[in-house]
Amino acid sequence: MRHRTSGILASLRSLAVLALAIACGPRSRPAAPAADIAARFPLAKLDDTALCDALLARRAEDHAIITDAEPRARRKVVVSDLHLGPGTADPKLAFIEDFYADAEWRPFLEREGAKGPTDLIINGDFIEFWQLATAFGALPKLADPKQPPKGAVLGADQAFAVRAVERVIAAHPDVFRGLGHFLDSGDHRVIIIPGNHDADLLWPKVQLAVARAINPRDPSRLMFVDGAAYEHAGTYIAHGHAFDAANRFATQYAPFGRDRDGHCRLQTNWGEVFVDVFYTETERQIPFIDNLSPEKAGVLWALRDNPDLARDLGAALRAVDMLRAAQGKGLNRD
Repeated sequence: MRHRTSGILASLRSLAVLALAIACGPRSRPAAPAADIAARFPLAKLDDTALCDALLARRAEDHAIITDAEPRARRKVVVSDLHLGPGTADPKLAFIEDFYADAEWRPFLEREGAKGPTDLIINGDFIEFWQLATAFGALPKLADPKQPPKGAVLGADQAFAVRAVERVIAAHPDVFRGLGHFLDSGDHRVIIIPGNHDADLLWPKVQLAVARAINPRDPSRLMFVDGAAYEHAGTYIAHGHAFDAANRFATQYAPFGRDRDGHCRLQTNWGEVFVDVFYTETERQIPFIDNLSPEKAGVLWALRDNPDLARDLGAALRAVDMLRAAQGKGLNRD
């Protein structure tokens, strides 16, 4: 009997130690209910036809500038042009990657969040969709039979954007987890404004994928701006591509259209054609080209200090194709 009692006491002590270890050990953030996150993106449930109807029905007065009705004015921290890409694991895509501050991201957010209630505003080009569209072959060319007979030239669709954003999330999980931790650590919000390189963030299924990766306990603290500009408490914030001839979309507040098959696609612009036809292959050959300023420094370096006949002839031919593409189908010639 005494032996059985001592055995029971030993088991209880073991359970107590185990419970204490669990209580003191690392804790993961509790997951937000999936239904709560999905409920914030009702358009993600629509089929292609119904979705395009809804997107093309948007009016300038409702979507040109998104006015935030939040009554509380927090301090604002604005970042932009992170250009998250597909990571560096795949050597065929590694040259696209422009973001290498994954380890510094969460400490940055923690420092800013510790200063008080904060709105973190990601002001455009959060994700590098343009070069991924080129790498994935997702852009119909100017002469593609899918292009509509008139109106804006069309680019990639929602299916591509979902594949691309899933690739980016897998390559940068700490960036999205860091945003979730930031949202859960105080009276903070995250506002994501689309730029020209990531207008794909206007697709509802892309927004849902990003929201699930961030996984805030309170999904209402994560806001996607469904327009080209954002305004709150007397502060106006825009990525700026709407004011640039090469990078603006024909319909800023709703840059969508239907191709000849009736399929919904994003509009494109001359900047995306430049990235597709010329720039992406140039960066593959000279990965540091986007770190040079002014841009002509790269041309001078290539021609004067590091000539390569095959590379430079290829660049010249791509430049001709780029200029030819810019002369038709309503693309801005400036």
